[in-house]
Amino acid sequence: MAISYGMSLLVLVNYLHVHVKPMYQLYCILKDRDEPPTPDEIDVASAKRQLDATAKAEYLQKLEKSSQTIRKAFQDQQACALGPFDQEMFEQLLMEWIIACD
Repeated sequence: MAISYGMSLLVLVNYLHVHVKPMYQLYCILKDRDEPPTPDEIDVASAKRQLDATAKAEYLQKLEKSSQTIRKAFQDQQACALGPFDQEMFEQLLMEWIIACD
């Protein structure tokens, strides 16, 4: 089985997420931006430079804001759901699915 660029990137991202949280957080911030990374960000990512406390706090704040946006999106999606999912709703959806597939 050949490993593609996408697969190796996924492995790297998962590794960062589990083992190197600060670099994973930097990756998340950089991938969501429209502009390319700055020379300082490239130096940090390649371990040529350490983040100072102010820059680290700024990146962590951006990440937290991004996480809150994702949480809010899931909450909004949940609020727009079909309503309470109980036995009656399940049976209704199952019946509709069986009719549609028949």
